Amino acid sequence: MKKPILFRDIRPYVRLARKFRLPHGNRFHEVVSHDTRCFFCMEGSGVVGTRERAFLLSHGDLLILPPGCPYTFEAPEEDGTYLIVNYDYTQEASHICEPIPPVPLCELREEDLLSPVVLIDEPSLNEPFFLGEMYKLTELFLRLEAILSHKIVYYEREASALLETVLLECLRARRLGALPRGRSSVGAVLDYLHKHYATRLCNRDVAEALGYHPNYVSELVKRATGLSLHRYLTAVRIRRAVELLEEGELSVGEIAEACGFCDIYHFSRTFKGVTGAPPTRYRR
Repeated sequence: MKKPILFRDIRPYVRLARKFRLPHGNRFHEVVSHDTRCFFCMEGSGVVGTRERAFLLSHGDLLILPPGCPYTFEAPEEDGTYLIVNYDYTQEASHICEPIPPVPLCELREEDLLSPVVLIDEPSLNEPFFLGEMYKLTELFLRLEAILSHKIVYYEREASALLETVLLECLRARRLGALPRGRSSVGAVLDYLHKHYATRLCNRDVAEALGYHPNYVSELVKRATGLSLHRYLTAVRIRRAVELLEEGELSVGEIAEACGFCDIYHFSRTFKGVTGAPPTRYRR
């Protein structure tokens, strides 16, 4: 049975990270892996086919297959070079440190799957997960390969942290990639909120300042942070208010004004709602 976990609770165990060359014309018939398998195309092209669809991989493309997912692998047009990573999302099967070759589906039992999980908050990783043009991950994958090759003391923890960074980058790209200019504009919007939190702001104010549509700004902040623009701005203001309260140089009323709240009563009510305590408790 697959164990339900949150993405924040993963601690990947990386079993293998190595380059693999698939010559033109070669084809692997349908097999299935015991652990999660990631294909990152370094050069050339190839096709990984599941029972639902075929994924054409070219330079910079990435595909993650969950354990137990049948797939074929071929290079119909040209040679392909891939960096392939075998891993689990938990450390439960870390005693199995050597990679297990894929097998025909008829030879795999459900109890043979290594650390099978269901990611509750990131369900896209429970299915075949494809991202194109992830060139910026190249150096991370090459570093991961070097770590698993050299196996210097604590290499397993280093590999785990590095793969988690790769997965974070993938999930961010998936969330923001659906929006035009999403990856480049989110920084501009969040920077604007951090610089102008002391003023009265709404979606329209931010949109006009940056030349975006108000609906685009709202969706961008929600996708990037999981919060509405209003809730994100409130969090920024409360964090700054905590800093000023701990410094102890301004009154509560002055801090409310400095952090963009309309009056001390609104500030105190919002502050207690977010932190669970009144502003006076944070006094130095």
